[in-house]
Amino acid sequence: MALGGADRLSSASGKALLDERLIGANGLQMHQATALEATFGGLLLLLRLFFWKISGKGGDDRPATEMPARSRRVLSLMTLGVIGGDKALLFAALLFIPFSVTGGIYYTVPLIIPVIAGFRSGRRGRAALLTLFAGAAAVGVGLLVQQDGPATGSSYPLGVICALGAGGLRTLYLPVTDRLIKGAGRYYTEKVIAWSTLSVGVLAGGIVMLTGGLAFLNWQLVLWAMVVGLLNNTLPRIIQMPARELAGDAVYSVFLTASPLIATLVGLAFLDTRLIPIQWAGVVVITVAAAAVAQMSFSLRDRNHAPLIELSSATPEAILQHALEERAKILETLERLTQEYGACE
Repeated sequence: MALGGADRLSSASGKALLDERLIGANGLQMHQATALEATFGGLLLLLRLFFWKISGKGGDDRPATEMPARSRRVLSLMTLGVIGGDKALLFAALLFIPFSVTGGIYYTVPLIIPVIAGFRSGRRGRAALLTLFAGAAAVGVGLLVQQDGPATGSSYPLGVICALGAGGLRTLYLPVTDRLIKGAGRYYTEKVIAWSTLSVGVLAGGIVMLTGGLAFLNWQLVLWAMVVGLLNNTLPRIIQMPARELAGDAVYSVFLTASPLIATLVGLAFLDTRLIPIQWAGVVVITVAAAAVAQMSFSLRDRNHAPLIELSSATPEAILQHALEERAKILETLERLTQEYGACE
């Protein structure tokens, strides 16, 4: 539970520091913030993979039935595009609307995943309940984006649209990387994510060079960018797996669905943001609805549909345990069929 809280706090703090130290205090534009955060984030992810491999825990863990090379390339390019679009839209949203509102929207959109899984499972009652709670979360987003006083210009609606777009790309990121993990292995997928993040930073850096150069850089800014990359990219990927193994999915999902609330509290504590009562009501509605959706989605796992959670792939021990459970189910089914066949004779 402590690791789960640390994971969500690290992710929210990284985005808050990005808003405060890179975009707010230094007035960086979207492409400048993307270049710094993604470059250092990608480098730190690659460094983490290096230490992971030399420790003996990383390596070639591809499945026996590997997906074709063309499919791997397509999914890798999709991962690059999703990461780049996600970061660009998220940073653009932070230029226009407060971090607390941006985080609430960003972490709520992926609730569409368990709703789709509910309809695919064939359980109409469960799908209807998932849709109901996801709709409640959407109402919470509507409350969260309310402003205190009349709107000024078109920047606020534009920020909301950017946050919704970033959340949509984050939603797409989950099934894309999940397919890559299942078809190419976790280590390969982690490399794709790390190189994609670094590539986004390099591409954004090229835009920076074409539009004004690096005159805005200073050592303080570079150090803050390194901290943001560590908190926003590297630490969450390090903490997720041990937190999931120790607490279990059902407990850990509560932390994941509490992300809007955690983002709001981080904004209040470190960014001096303030929410009006109707926005607080939106945060509460989103948190309760998201937790309900997460818990309900676990019942769909028996039908091989993914739950809400944004987790890395299971450990080899978890995969072995799952295989043993599936083997027991198959043997039980064979025994029952044998008995029914004998009764028929």
